[in-house]
Amino acid sequence: MARPLRIEYEGAIHHVVNRGIARRELFRDDRDFERFLSSLEDGVEQYRVRLFAFCLMSNHYHLLVETPQANLGRFIHSVQTSYAVYFNLRHRSTGHVYEGPYKPKLVEGDDYLLRLSRYIHLNPMEIKSRSEKPVKEKAKALREYLWSSYPGYVGKKGRKDWVAYGPMEALIRERFGKRKGAYKNFVERGLVKKDADLDELMENRLAVGSESFLEAVGRMYEERKEGHRIPEDVSFRRTGERVSPEHILSEVCNELGVDRKELARRRGSGWRRGVAAKMLLQYGGLTQREAAKVLGLGTGAAVCMRMKDLSQRLEMDRFMREHLKRIERALSATE
Repeated sequence: MARPLRIEYEGAIHHVVNRGIARRELFRDDRDFERFLSSLEDGVEQYRVRLFAFCLMSNHYHLLVETPQANLGRFIHSVQTSYAVYFNLRHRSTGHVYEGPYKPKLVEGDDYLLRLSRYIHLNPMEIKSRSEKPVKEKAKALREYLWSSYPGYVGKKGRKDWVAYGPMEALIRERFGKRKGAYKNFVERGLVKKDADLDELMENRLAVGSESFLEAVGRMYEERKEGHRIPEDVSFRRTGERVSPEHILSEVCNELGVDRKELARRRGSGWRRGVAAKMLLQYGGLTQREAAKVLGLGTGAAVCMRMKDLSQRLEMDRFMREHLKRIERALSATE
């Protein structure tokens, strides 16, 4: 499957959507929802993105995310692959889990960012069984919907430390002052009157924003498309089938010229364990906590630290980047 050309740059804000294959259920019960959130949390920590809002529905998801390191593709690939492996194993299915490649749109900041967060958070009320209820009932259901970042914004549930609430709240303060419940009122006004202009803006396949922003993104897209070679996207070939941890560790040790005992040493093998952790997440579909157990690291936070060490090394070491590419090619061939 060809990978669509996507625009990434440092500090870009993206609205990301994907659906279950053939629009079937992506989340069948609470356990599925919870596992996707776990994969999302790991991805936010690993790739150091800022997640402003999310909403999971039974057959699709929405994310509103900023990428300080211009790494949206790697972030989404990690989250989706981890969940797809879990989903197929748990539900005894095979093949693709998602409808296709994820669909990102660049988002202009400030007003458009606020309005898009409202659009995302109102999603649970769009289904027919809820859309016809009285406004008060819909507002109550919205505040209690577990699979959205909205309850954290309005204080109904404990906040998640991997969601960046601050930027949206700062925008609300700029617009409405320090009025209590300002964001709740802003979002829930959408239960009474829809943002028709935003619905029109959502029709643009590349971006959400002002006319000048849409034109700028369009030009950027056309410039990058010129002479762009579209490679094969291995992330959607067979993402529902994982590579065993043993095979992954074997490939890592072979390529790096170390044995398993050396990989397990606490001193002097930090970046090597980072390579192993990265491959376990990417090709084994493990969460950071599961990878930590395989590598004897104790906690998911320790895995995150090893991958940060690796990231720093990769920036300076061209040969290390070549090692990593060879490991990825070997593991891709076994998926």
